[in-house]
Amino acid sequence: MKRFCSLVALVLVPARLFAAEPNQSGPLKVLTASWLGGAGEEQIVGADVREDQSIVLAVNAVELKLGPAPVVLGEAAAAPATKPADPKKPNKNSKPAADPNLAGHLVRLAPDGQKVLGVARFPAGSATLRKLKCDSGGNLFLLGDAPGTLKLAGAAGTGRFLALLAPDASRVRVALFVAGAQDFAVDSNGDFVVLTKGHLTRYASDGKQKWDVTWPSHGDNRPGGMTLSPTTGIAAVTGYGMTHTGKEPYKDPYGYGFSREGKLLWSIWNPDPKLLVDKKFGGNGLMADTTGHAAGTDAAGKIYFTLFADGGNSVCTRNPGSVNEPLDAKVFDGVFQKSPGHGFKGASKTAVLFRINPADGHLEKGTWMSAWISPQRANGLGMEAVAGDSKGRTFVVGNSAFGCPAQNPWFAGVEGGYKGGGFLAVLDDAFKMQQCGYFQGTSIECVAYRNGTLVIGGTAVKESVSQDKSDPASKPVTAPTPVFKPLQGTFGGGNKDAWFAVFKVE
Repeated sequence: MKRFCSLVALVLVPARLFAAEPNQSGPLKVLTASWLGGAGEEQIVGADVREDQSIVLAVNAVELKLGPAPVVLGEAAAAPATKPADPKKPNKNSKPAADPNLAGHLVRLAPDGQKVLGVARFPAGSATLRKLKCDSGGNLFLLGDAPGTLKLAGAAGTGRFLALLAPDASRVRVALFVAGAQDFAVDSNGDFVVLTKGHLTRYASDGKQKWDVTWPSHGDNRPGGMTLSPTTGIAAVTGYGMTHTGKEPYKDPYGYGFSREGKLLWSIWNPDPKLLVDKKFGGNGLMADTTGHAAGTDAAGKIYFTLFADGGNSVCTRNPGSVNEPLDAKVFDGVFQKSPGHGFKGASKTAVLFRINPADGHLEKGTWMSAWISPQRANGLGMEAVAGDSKGRTFVVGNSAFGCPAQNPWFAGVEGGYKGGGFLAVLDDAFKMQQCGYFQGTSIECVAYRNGTLVIGGTAVKESVSQDKSDPASKPVTAPTPVFKPLQGTFGGGNKDAWFAVFKVE
């Protein structure tokens, strides 16, 4: 009998890894958390919510077996022959080549994420996706890559492209091949604005160019991301200039806003790098490299920038119009984390988020976020994307090293396991934290909100082996990726599946 009882105890141990039901006591209620993938390696690169609260996911995959027969978009020429690798000269540092049949898929889901409404895809190997947006009429906008010649809506080309699809994703209405396009945003009047290296270009809904603008930066202009306030039509871009202070290389951040007509409305940061040296050299001591990384907007039209800094003496702590002056104390007053985390070791980065008035570039609120190994030692955390509702509530996703600042998380991690991974944080109008949780085994890259529905997406492994780094005596434990009422109940295979979660926002 004793042997039988001990065996039962062993069998029950894995049940402690995750609760059968997520924690639903916070403002965001989990509707589903699910894998999405097959035998290959899949990734969700974009997600959006439509006016009817149905969900659209942009997925790169070889094949998704979701029931409905997919609609095939465009025509592709034969893929160019690739030279086989020389086995005598292996490149040990290179990643395995992507499957040549990898292609972008559009998956339309019911508002709870638990039913497939339709699937569209590009021909095998013809195009992969990078970003997805929807307008208020339900039209779909895609940013993708075509390695060979791709024919879409009467246009043909290779490389980076923008495609405008009908709401049911059955056909491509407009296609543009734009070399170097890295981000885009959609206006409420049907226009869309495309970001390339050092340029913003506005197009009408039929693909005709309206204007093209550029902006100054110190050194090599490296934009990080852009967004557009649909209530005003103002487009904003953030990034950095790769420059030199006169003493060392430096990453010099900037932010710019342009009107619907292409007029420059405001600029922030972009200080003279010659002043960004130690005070003993006659500078202001702002020696922390800082980069504008991503941009987003909320339902009220406010603009958000996320930036990375490699230390506490960043320009993000100063007046964005004159970095020799301190930042208005109201920006960080009462927020979740009012200053950069200190005690970093190695090259860990700090991350900061600002909410910005689109009309004049004024910084309304900001907060830093760091992971914490201990109260005295911060750890790296990156904010990858941001969205928000009309009441000032902000939703941030990204990826955290050990010590993610969880608060009322949806899924409890494994006892003794790694406290990090893809995360979702919810901030109120004053940038106080309402809820934050990590999803162990995931990497989260995108977030979208509309009409009370929130979706996040990225990739996930089947399970992860982790260890509590704060406890030297701890042993590695195995943790499953959290799933709840999943569209796909089992892991598809390969190294990673796509992974998404849908929430109802109270």
